[in-house]
Amino acid sequence: MNLKIMEIISSLLAFIVCVFTVHSSLEASYCHNVKYITIDDPRRSTAYNSSNSPKICDRTIIQNNAWYRFLSAAGGEMPMTKPVPNSCGTVAPIWMNGSHPTVEEGPVARKACVNAPTRLPLGCGYHYDIRVRNCSGYYIYQLKSPQHCYSGYCAGKCVVRQNTEYSWLSLPHALAKYCHFE
Repeated sequence: MNLKIMEIISSLLAFIVCVFTVHSSLEASYCHNVKYITIDDPRRSTAYNSSNSPKICDRTIIQNNAWYRFLSAAGGEMPMTKPVPNSCGTVAPIWMNGSHPTVEEGPVARKACVNAPTRLPLGCGYHYDIRVRNCSGYYIYQLKSPQHCYSGYCAGKCVVRQNTEYSWLSLPHALAKYCHFE
């Protein structure tokens, strides 16, 4: 091949690598400048029945206007439909009324509803103004501290259970994941 063609091909390849590198670093940096607190609690799942377990009280956990990321084997997204009372590890589960944003939308305002079994309207007896941000692969939420115990923010649809019937050959599969799909 001619030296001029080799130079053009080399320059074109360098440009393509540069574009992909810049695009990848931009994708990874959607939330790099946002400090958030990670919550890893699989009891927050909509499929978790909390009737016979200690209840989550987010009034003592959540700091007003701090950003949070839910990260557990149960899932990391707040539900967009009303969970039943006594799910999500609490008596009055908190869910998000609205959809999750795209990356391009940036942080968006949403209403977090408390499904308090004795408060009307049912499903959203209390509500809090929150913000949600898509970080390209996960979401972060700017939450408000609930006014009452026992209220807790929900995240995920799966229940993670310890499988006690396993042999040494199946140790990597000792945790079973049961999901509830809406």
